Parts: sequence; C-alpha cells; structure tokens
Amino acid sequence: MTCPVCSESRSEFVEDADGRHIVECLTCGLEYCDPMPSQGELDELYRTYKPPEFDPFIRALNAYNWFNIFHEYGLKIQHKLLDFGCGDNDFVNYINLEGWEGYDPYVSAGCFWNYPGASYDWIVMLGVLEHLPDPVGTVKDLVNFLKPGAHVGFNVITGANSSSTKVRGRLPEHLTYWSESAVNSLCSGCGLRIIVVESLYVPRRASLMIANKNASLEAKKDAYGSGHAVVKVRTPDWLIIAEKI
Repeated sequence: MTCPVCSESRSEFVEDADGRHIVECLTCGLEYCDPMPSQGELDELYRTYKPPEFDPFIRALNAYNWFNIFHEYGLKIQHKLLDFGCGDNDFVNYINLEGWEGYDPYVSAGCFWNYPGASYDWIVMLGVLEHLPDPVGTVKDLVNFLKPGAHVGFNVITGANSSSTKVRGRLPEHLTYWSESAVNSLCSGCGLRIIVVESLYVPRRASLMIANKNASLEAKKDAYGSGHAVVKVRTPDWLIIAEKI
C-alpha cells in the first residue's frame, strides 16, 4: 500500500506487531500498519473500545492541561470549539463552555459531515490521529469547518520515541507513528501552517508513576524527587498547533 500521508509507495519493513506489519515510508518517515485494517475490523474494535482509565481527578487535570496548552496559543473562552474523536467528551464536559462541542464517529449520534454551516475557531483531536487509517482525508474534511485563520490542535505518537512493544503492539488501535516530516506533509497537504511542534507533557499521580513498571527510570526519578502529589510526565507524543491558511 502507499503511505497514508504522502502517498509514496517506497517503504521498508520495521517490525511485526500483533500479527501485522509496521513499515516506514522512505519519503516522509511515517511508520504505519500495512495493510490497514478494514472498516469492518475498526467498527468491531471501537464498538466495545475502552480507553485507558484514569480517576476523575486526573481526568479533570488532563482537561485543564489541554485548555492551558491551547490558551497559550490563542484559544479564548468565547471561541467556538470542536473536539473531534472525543470519546467520553471529557475535555468539553470538564471545561463546560458555551459554544464547545464534542463529536466522535463511533459514539455520537448522527453524521458530523452532514452538519450544515458549522464553523469553528478551534478543532482539536486529542489522541486521535494514530487511530485513523486515512488521517489526511479526515483532517482535510475538518479544515473545511474551520473559519479563516482558525486553529487546529492535536497530538501524534512519534516513531522515534515509541519503539517499545507496549506501544507498538497496540494494533489495530494505533495505526501510525509519526516523524516531523510526516507532520509537515500532513499539514501542508491540508492547508495548514504549523505554529509549533513540541513534546507533550501530561499530569499523572506521582505515586502511580513510581509504582508503574512500564514507566521509564527518568520518569520515576522525577516523580520521586518532585515532592508533589501530581507531576507532569513527558509522553512519546508531539503536540502540534497549526492554523488554517
């Protein structure tokens, strides 16, 4: 198959995960599942899908962490915002502002693409792109619902920081692992200008980080030495903020 971001056909084998191949595009560096699962397989997966569970305190902190990130890059409380792929809609529900809404194709009623006249100042996708077999097609469609000069905020799992079987073995849930070149290709092909690409940090309980056997030694040391109940943990993700050209 061709690369789902840059459409080039040249790739090389990276590894097997969960009985499927992961290959790397030799043009943009995206690592992706080849072949992609069928729509039927994805429908069955997400019919009963349960995301990682966090207690309500951490779920609320995650929502406000996202709000602070986007506020730093221009999000205002009066803006109209869509959280696409929102799952349980934590971000919108915890922030609870008028004009904010969430839509998830596997959870929400109706079809978002049929919404007439919808236009947003911000569209965010939190932990969504790695789940999509056609990320470019989805983002292109969403950009049509942005006002001129409006913003997109999202995160992606990076290929360079995600070599553990724990992360790569989550197929067909995680379908893509991203390079900076792949992010650039996605945004330029969807009419977006990148404002920032940076590491994503999220809040976690320090005690759980110390006890987590899958956490890195660096993360455990930071949690132990912080002296706080909650710590910011670096994820294997990049945060991307872009604006509609």
